Amino acid sequence: MTGMTPNNFILNYRLKQAAVLLKQSADRTIAEVSDCCGFSTPVYFSQCFKKQYGVTPQAYRKSQAGGEIG
Repeated sequence: MTGMTPNNFILNYRLKQAAVLLKQSADRTIAEVSDCCGFSTPVYFSQCFKKQYGVTPQAYRKSQAGGEIG
């Protein structure tokens, strides 16, 4: 139905949730966001996030604070 494998669908959902948390929860660390979204390690989370969004989670958060992405 979605054109994605179940694993890709779940990964995509988790990354979208992480993007929301990065934008709205500046008090949470990247590791906390990673954990909240079900990633095994912050390093794996950062790799997946960069592959999906083209920037690291930290750069995404900074750009959202400045209003550059999205």
